Amino acid sequence: MVRYRILTNANFVTDGDRPDVGAVAIIDERIAALGELQEVRRQVGADTETVDLQGATVFPGFSDNHVHVLNFGRSRMGVPCWPSDVGSVGEIVERVRQAHRKAPAGKWLRGRGYDPSRLAEKRAPTADELDLEDDRCVVLDSFDFHRRVGNNAALKAAGIGPGTADPADGEIIRDSHGVPTGELVDGARGLLDRVMPPWTRDEDETAIQIASDHFLSLGFTGVTNAAPLTMSHRGEEVAAFLRLSEKDALRLRFVSMMRAELLEEARSLGLRPGIGGPRFRLGGAKVFADGALGTRTAYLSEEYVDGSGLGMMRMELSELEDLVHEGAASEWQMCVHAQGDSAVEAVAGMMSKYPATGQAPHRIEHCSLTSPSTIQVMAGAGIIPVPQLGFLRYRAADFVDALGEARVARLYPLRSWIDAGLKPIHSSDSPVIADARPQVAIATAMGRTDDAGNTWGPEESVSFAEAVAMMTSWAAAAYGLEHRLGHIDIGYTADFTVFAEDPRRHSADELVDIAPTHTIVGGDTAWQAV
Repeated sequence: MVRYRILTNANFVTDGDRPDVGAVAIIDERIAALGELQEVRRQVGADTETVDLQGATVFPGFSDNHVHVLNFGRSRMGVPCWPSDVGSVGEIVERVRQAHRKAPAGKWLRGRGYDPSRLAEKRAPTADELDLEDDRCVVLDSFDFHRRVGNNAALKAAGIGPGTADPADGEIIRDSHGVPTGELVDGARGLLDRVMPPWTRDEDETAIQIASDHFLSLGFTGVTNAAPLTMSHRGEEVAAFLRLSEKDALRLRFVSMMRAELLEEARSLGLRPGIGGPRFRLGGAKVFADGALGTRTAYLSEEYVDGSGLGMMRMELSELEDLVHEGAASEWQMCVHAQGDSAVEAVAGMMSKYPATGQAPHRIEHCSLTSPSTIQVMAGAGIIPVPQLGFLRYRAADFVDALGEARVARLYPLRSWIDAGLKPIHSSDSPVIADARPQVAIATAMGRTDDAGNTWGPEESVSFAEAVAMMTSWAAAAYGLEHRLGHIDIGYTADFTVFAEDPRRHSADELVDIAPTHTIVGGDTAWQAV
């Protein structure tokens, strides 16, 4: 049955120099008319159901284009180790013991969120500290996915000992005697994946619903699930989204990347990007070029300031280039994690050599440091930078320790990208950054200010309209959906992010405290502030 309704008494923000409109009519999930209330009623009928938005300001639905959906939900289901939960290794150990007393015998304990730089000891827990009396396995993941610590039972189950070689793309942290401490960095984290039991189907679906509650409450109508570094078995996350999609149980719009290592299998099965329905679509293919700035594994052209080297590539350049070539030839959007300027330069060159052949351009996830010459290569190839302004806001001090102030000021150069013709899209990398509020990202893009009040590279600031485009029209174009999403116009999907007051009237500093009050997906209120 076709459903009609009108949303009115609001300022609906349309594109460019067009004035706001006061009402929109929606048929099913699409905008059928817009204008003032009487005009809209003439087009769809005077007796149409009408919703009064009480003078709100309404934007096209915001999207967060690189998050970890299941890992967000799972992090709320296991042992909480976030900086907001614990302040020391001792507190982590106590939380593990509390969970141990409640868990069924034999069940692995998992947790997420520890940040060595935020713990009193300035280090991760050790395997010995996490040992339990009945040899229960314990595995804790760091806030940023780039570190993991297991207790001795978990290390033993995975066969990790003094004689275990470091993988090419990671490191087993060892003590002065060569004995593993329990902490595994980057690719070494995967050594535990071989023996960790998978999450159950019900747990995966619960994790998605927990994450849905969270992102809807922030005002997001759509998010992109970035394929995990570890923590999930092959195909596990996509399968969970598909099950909920088939049940019509997804409350916002999801896109999920898949691991690029599955490209050949996907091609053999006839899978392609874009497959799915209105609430779930298969997105691009994700692969890691380098590591992270915090672990000193992002690949740089100049050494880290602490003398720890240049970082590293996660795979041989020839292997990475083969993946980019294979993906492009099969019409896949390649989504390559690259943080250091040397890694970004290499990836941009590959994507320029093998441009996207499908409907969506290639992306560089994070794209933290980019030289002027690399920006020109990216612009020539139409590559999409996917930055996280939350890192600049909340991790600037850590980045200064790694890079020095001059390079921190050059992180995420939005103005340079846009002036070169690039259209960056917003992402939070949640739950890596705990504060994923869109208004905070907009404020940071405009003011380039961190949470201590320091300003970094003010010449890279952008306007309010450009910051919003990163979440709306530019984001839609990044998926080849610019004619369906990201605008308030006839024929577009009726996804809206609603504010009680007009954020356009406020400074960057004031924006931080102006939160959405409604999230509307397909014309229906999916979340409303209490």
